[in-house]
Amino acid sequence: MMIQFGSSIYMILGTKELVDDERLWREEFIVPGLCDISAGTNAAGSLTKWYRNTIFPDALELEQNGGPDAYITMMQDLDKIPVGSDGLITLPYFAGERTPINDPLARGGILFGLTLAHTRQHMYRSALESVAYSVNQQLKIMLEHDVPIDQIFAVGGGVKNDLWMQIVADVTGKEISTPPAITVGASFGDALMAASGIKYSGFESFNKLTDFIKPGKTYHPNKENHEAYKKYQNIYDSLYPATVNLMHCLSD
Repeated sequence: MMIQFGSSIYMILGTKELVDDERLWREEFIVPGLCDISAGTNAAGSLTKWYRNTIFPDALELEQNGGPDAYITMMQDLDKIPVGSDGLITLPYFAGERTPINDPLARGGILFGLTLAHTRQHMYRSALESVAYSVNQQLKIMLEHDVPIDQIFAVGGGVKNDLWMQIVADVTGKEISTPPAITVGASFGDALMAASGIKYSGFESFNKLTDFIKPGKTYHPNKENHEAYKKYQNIYDSLYPATVNLMHCLSD
């Protein structure tokens, strides 16, 4: 499985048979003999950018004046905030949502559980956790169909954030691998497929690409954190069904 952490999340899993589930996308895959299940979360990097521009403008100003990257500043002390952001959950539907709800009228920004004790660091960690909850929600749907997931590769700009990748591993309970170097995204895959298509030396088949693509770092789930996240995952999964009618009223 590949999970691409860009402005949005794109997940794709190769399968030997076509899986039919209206909550997800499914089709024949470009690799001969394979099908795929795929899914998408609309807000990921775009959500962190919104936080940078709107909630952490001082971090952005500091960067523009020669200071550290704003995203690095935003991560300060987030590792000290406990699992679940001290009881705070975000719905990341800032741009509607794709799978599994497939609802362009969905609305985000619900900081469910917000109290006067929470800080913007809590809010930002909650946003990162919300993307992990979305990934896990879709992963669980895929696993309902008993398809094997041998390895999960995370790619894209978001993999630069070590804590975010660890949160995804802890929420899903799965090992998350990242490439040894940041690639240039989809065009990198295009180049590999083109090399395979012309039988370039070392890339004569899709199977050969497996020899070329190796993990650089693997994030192992913390079992204690994974168990703690299960409660928050259940609340996250319940928030959309409980609020969808109100969301649609607001979108009108």
